[in-house]
Amino acid sequence: MNKINLFFILCFMQFGTSTAQDSNLSNEKLIIGIWQYEKLINENYIDVAVVPRMGTFGWETGVVTGPDLFFYENKSCLRTNSQIGNIYCLWNLNPENKIHYSEAINEQGEKVLDSVSQKIKLLNEETMILEYENNMYFVYKKLK
Repeated sequence: MNKINLFFILCFMQFGTSTAQDSNLSNEKLIIGIWQYEKLINENYIDVAVVPRMGTFGWETGVVTGPDLFFYENKSCLRTNSQIGNIYCLWNLNPENKIHYSEAINEQGEKVLDSVSQKIKLLNEETMILEYENNMYFVYKKLK
């Protein structure tokens, strides 16, 4: 391999690395704010009203409501809804475009959730779509 080819390969690798890092930083800035849960959708962007679950006596259906999310610059996070109350954790955005949440605690300081990651399907100034489960996604609207 001659020096010119090696130079171009190294430049291309550097450009790709810096682009991924820049994208991660811009997504971190976009994610900071208050996100209101809007709905649950499937992989075809069709609204999902109820989700089948294995219950005590077989399959049941349940309504899934995602939490409202508050992401702060200091990497703290508040997840809240009427079913779970207020849950506090730390967040980090990893290079695979996943939000990683630390162990979550409730208002009494008790651990209520293990650490977990959510893949970001879409993130812009107005909308965030996060992976839920089984090819379903939470849709959020940014309030501020």
